[in-house]
Amino acid sequence: MVYSARVLDAKEVTEAALALDDAERAQLAVVLLSSLDGPGNDMDWDVEIDRRLDEIEAGRAKFRDISDLDEVVKDLRGRRH
Repeated sequence: MVYSARVLDAKEVTEAALALDDAERAQLAVVLLSSLDGPGNDMDWDVEIDRRLDEIEAGRAKFRDISDLDEVVKDLRGRRH
């Protein structure tokens, strides 16, 4: 017996995904989101989180007040360009 596979379009995939229970949709969401960042992203974040925690615990982290949020955002946007 020969079976032919048919490729689903995005609408069909979305409808099928929405038919899943909450836990299955959450698992699918994690897989899809992590695929956007490429391989190794989880490990990269683990390394970054550890680095930041080390900075905090060693007293080397610099914290800014929430009232400085506009300035912080401006500084971060300036770094990207």
